[in-house]
Amino acid sequence: MSVKKLDKVPKDNGVEITVVSTGQSGFYSVDELSPDIQRKLMIHGLSQVLGDAAAGRDGEDASEAIQRRWETLKGGEWTAKRAAAPKLSKAELERRLAGLEDDERQAIIDALAKVGINL
Repeated sequence: MSVKKLDKVPKDNGVEITVVSTGQSGFYSVDELSPDIQRKLMIHGLSQVLGDAAAGRDGEDASEAIQRRWETLKGGEWTAKRAAAPKLSKAELERRLAGLEDDERQAIIDALAKVGINL
């Protein structure tokens, strides 16, 4: 388990950063920076946000995730509104398991039981 070292709280014009171990904090306002540095920070942030969208994805999936994130930002939204993930009912899971060989089915049932899902 990692130990949290910093507490960062974004504000309208900057960020408040607290060193957790000491409680010392400071506020860092973008208003104190030159327009050139502000622009570089903005480009860096854009690079991070678009890169995060592709994290854990490859190829076309990564490209599509970046494009979706870009469209969300261009639409004036910071976060995308996504539909809930599809749900799998117990009946559907049992139906799918029924199509497997006995040993495969039992291995899956045992694995699910280890994480608290009992059929």
